[in-house]
Amino acid sequence: MKPRNRNNKKPIITIVIVLVIVALFFLVMLKQLGLLKNPPEQNETPPLKNESIKEYNGFTFKKELVGWSTLIDVAGQTYDLKTRFYPEDVEYIKIVNETAIKDRILSSDIVYIAIEPLMTSKVGLSAMEIAKVLNPRKNNTGILGIPTLVGVTYIPPNYNGKAIITDCTNASDSSLLNKENATEPFASVIRYKINESNNNSIYIKDNCIIINGRNMTVLEEAGDRMVYSILNVIP
Repeated sequence: MKPRNRNNKKPIITIVIVLVIVALFFLVMLKQLGLLKNPPEQNETPPLKNESIKEYNGFTFKKELVGWSTLIDVAGQTYDLKTRFYPEDVEYIKIVNETAIKDRILSSDIVYIAIEPLMTSKVGLSAMEIAKVLNPRKNNTGILGIPTLVGVTYIPPNYNGKAIITDCTNASDSSLLNKENATEPFASVIRYKINESNNNSIYIKDNCIIINGRNMTVLEEAGDRMVYSILNVIP
């Protein structure tokens, strides 16, 4: 028997080495070109969607520790608007005859916001959301320059503190709106009201702007709904 010729293996080994070198070369090139990504590490989770910044009707909203903030332009000036609720969360509150409501508020010399004294403190905060936007600019609040007062519809028994008493009776007749030679300021009243039989809505009745909700939660959110309407955030 003739001994096996070991030299026959050399061409095969050479071809294998060349192929390995070429493969390594292509892997390096693909990685440099960004076409080859590193495999995910064990237990690695995909990146989360950034929910702290949202776009709504051309406005960029940023999630804050409490509520949201966005920049808004009014009469050529930029303001940092801070609200408790995101616009989509309060869209469900309908505004009936919205143009008339906005025209009345923006043409007023003074605005009263009336809540019932036994409503929750969060409803009072909702009223303040409206007031801080309507009021004249002061202490980093106020945008539209309309003096606005938040009061209660009546003083509850055994209450010894000071409070502004206001209700729909303080609203000026709509016929006096923009009337020349007016003898007294034109006043608007925004009245919070709970009525379980009606839909959640904002409307005008007898010269009074009614914020109506089926429960306190609706009234808590209605302040921002009104703000977004006045500032044209919600179309």
